[in-house]
Amino acid sequence: MMLELAEKYREALKKREKEMPSFDKAITPEVFWYTDPTFFNFEKESVFKKSWQYVGRLDQLVQKGDYFSGEFLGLPYIVIKNEEKSPRAFYNICSHHASLIVDEESSGNKDCFQCPYHGWTYGVKGDLNKIPGCGSLKGLNVKQLGLKEIPLKVKGPFIFLYFGSLKGKGEEEEEDFFPSELLDKKVFDGMSFVGRFSYSLKCNWKVFVDNYLDGGYHVPWMHPGLSDQVNFDSYKTNVYENYSVQSCLSKEGGEEGLRKKCDLDFPERVGKSARYFWMYPNFMVNIYGQWVDTNWVKPIKEDECLVYFDYFYKGFLSDELKQKSLNASFKVQEEDTVICERVQKGLSSGVYNPGPYVPKYEYPMFSFHQKLLSSYQN
Repeated sequence: MMLELAEKYREALKKREKEMPSFDKAITPEVFWYTDPTFFNFEKESVFKKSWQYVGRLDQLVQKGDYFSGEFLGLPYIVIKNEEKSPRAFYNICSHHASLIVDEESSGNKDCFQCPYHGWTYGVKGDLNKIPGCGSLKGLNVKQLGLKEIPLKVKGPFIFLYFGSLKGKGEEEEEDFFPSELLDKKVFDGMSFVGRFSYSLKCNWKVFVDNYLDGGYHVPWMHPGLSDQVNFDSYKTNVYENYSVQSCLSKEGGEEGLRKKCDLDFPERVGKSARYFWMYPNFMVNIYGQWVDTNWVKPIKEDECLVYFDYFYKGFLSDELKQKSLNASFKVQEEDTVICERVQKGLSSGVYNPGPYVPKYEYPMFSFHQKLLSSYQN
């Protein structure tokens, strides 16, 4: 149900679904998809509470009692390792008077979790263990006062949470959000976590995703250092129900001159080939050479998002080369930040009309928009 969605927007969505021509004649979405605060709030329910959200890594949870916490669209969560094989996730909210139990964006190890407000204490399985002064509370059902659990799935080394209801969803529907190719242990075996970096962008979250899904169309224009390494004749895209894959080979040998240039190392960064996996709606896994990085696009408001980059490396790399390769990635992201924020300014100008897709490149982006439209209508 499209709660609080303006009638004109509801009609525009219906019209787009009904009248959308073939891809080669289609136009990009209406501006309100990217600029309207009411529509952004609508997406919280129709898109983000109905999709699996990446929140962290298994290697953050090694010992019993290890935990990390975070927040997504106002929903505070905590992920905890107990004696069970898979970790469990709960809302980081005390059942008593709703205080956060641990700080947001925190991590550590605890044998129990005590609310700082009145001392209510929970075990690593979310069960309520202690209520100070409880002796006077007759008939209290302690089992119903444990932490509220959040559905959790582990895919490869990654942890995903589902903030909505899974009622009515079949197992196959729950599983097909993650590319089976990435479940091959060879992809991540031997990978070591390098670090997390974040970027705050003054643009709608979909602007960043659109840029990622344009089939490399923007790379020669926006990323000269990266473009020098990519063999665009080999560029391929494959689109599936809930994810897409872009891949390309590097130019043979690359440009050795770039290895000596300043503090950037694009040949090391790209390796022999690159693969870019996007998972609906806002998670990416990028594989090139010995590197893997993930991008989690976290919506903040209609014209702002936060993108988390987690970097991994397989094998040994000197600190100097590691930093040069990271700098190459940072350079690309700085370039993407500039263009994404320029796009948002154009979308917010009040004079832009949606334009066409370029069929040679932008089918992954078109498919993303069609998937969004389906989520909006459902």
